[in-house]
Amino acid sequence: MPRILLVDDDTAVRLVFLEILFDAGYEVDTARSFAAGSAILDSGHPFDLLITEGRFAEGPGSALADKATERGMPVLVVTGDTLGIDSLKYRVLAKPLRAGALLATVATTLKDHPQ
Repeated sequence: MPRILLVDDDTAVRLVFLEILFDAGYEVDTARSFAAGSAILDSGHPFDLLITEGRFAEGPGSALADKATERGMPVLVVTGDTLGIDSLKYRVLAKPLRAGALLATVATTLKDHPQ
């Protein structure tokens, strides 16, 4: 099953997304901050998908997305503030969203970027 890195600084959102993805059978690692997500990406651990918040206090989610893309990893940005997010470069979902929308977009993103 695909392995996902989920980076979101909102604990409630991170836990809900983790449960949705885990229940759907995905392996999910989480990070609670921009810095933690960046460190995990820098570590070289293999992931099939990055799901990131669009904005963090420490930096833009697009910086994490760019780092993942450089490693050949597809990206899904899930954010409450879609302004300034390049939806031509990354798939973007606006919060709030339904579990079905998250799972459908994850499945499509993984299908469009076979590893």
